[in-house]
Amino acid sequence: MAENSLWDKILGLFRSAGPYIPTASVIRTPAGKVLQPVEGTVIPLEEFPDPVIAEGVLGNGVGIRPSGGVVVAPCDCVITTAPDTGHAIGLDANGMEILIHIGVDTYNMKGEGFRVLVHVGDKVKLGTPLVKFDSSRIQSAGYNDTVAVLLTNTGDYDEGSVECGLKKGSSSDV
Repeated sequence: MAENSLWDKILGLFRSAGPYIPTASVIRTPAGKVLQPVEGTVIPLEEFPDPVIAEGVLGNGVGIRPSGGVVVAPCDCVITTAPDTGHAIGLDANGMEILIHIGVDTYNMKGEGFRVLVHVGDKVKLGTPLVKFDSSRIQSAGYNDTVAVLLTNTGDYDEGSVECGLKKGSSSDV
């Protein structure tokens, strides 16, 4: 009985902290908006520490220097890719193909420091936790933990119709 009450107290602490709920958009398209999926500082894609991502080879987007360790759904979407390694997750939302990639070369960690919370085909709502990651483990393994948020099908949109970068405002503005 005592173990259950201690467990309930521990769970209560986690619940009271509350999950991260995104409120600012980082990608805006005619099909919808992608909100910031992890707590942290948003940086321009050009500053991303991997040249392939920084040059936009995988699509337009942003980088985020994380201060939190949970990636949440940046909009209502369907999970299209969820490798066991946890280093990346693919989403489809209204035809927007979104890739969230945690860190640089972190696939080499083979899942150490990552926990995938969803499966391919899952339909999730804005704010649903998708992946937990440990930035300190990523950094101690010698990797950069900056998160990329990319619209991989940027080419499907008219030139100039995709905006990337942090945009704060009321919920109707994001």
